[in-house]
Amino acid sequence: MAVQPLDLPSALRTLANHWAMLARDYARDGKLAEDKDPARAQYLRGVAEGYYKAATDLANQLKRAEARGTVAPAPESVSAAPAGLYAHIPMGDVLRMFSDAGTSPRDVFPRDDGTYTAVFSKWEPVQPHERVPAMRQVEPRVVILGQGKAKDSGDPTIDFAFKA
Repeated sequence: MAVQPLDLPSALRTLANHWAMLARDYARDGKLAEDKDPARAQYLRGVAEGYYKAATDLANQLKRAEARGTVAPAPESVSAAPAGLYAHIPMGDVLRMFSDAGTSPRDVFPRDDGTYTAVFSKWEPVQPHERVPAMRQVEPRVVILGQGKAKDSGDPTIDFAFKA
């Protein structure tokens, strides 16, 4: 079935998500095969990395096209609370949320307005697309303000806050 022009951005987002899921599955299979067949495990990790890079490149191209106004913007997946209405949470509770979600940021930077930026290692076993749902499951007050990559290292980042 041919994709209509109006459906193309949505279809491309779906494709990027599909590739990200394949990357996760191949990475998992690579970990499982490590003891039995190291060569196959290395191959599977390489396939996972390829899918991950393809998914992130496609997603970045879509973001650039949206910024230029040549593609309809992605539907907003989170409803951000108005500025100034974020709860100030102790850093210990923030770090516990990440621990309970099964992920561990390399750094967490708090701001005076109640927002935070978390920087993760790009080699962490939790995939970037898995972090946000895990965070929301553990802490329903979390508001995701943005995701991206650190300019200097290329490591994944999440900007977030907590609803008051």
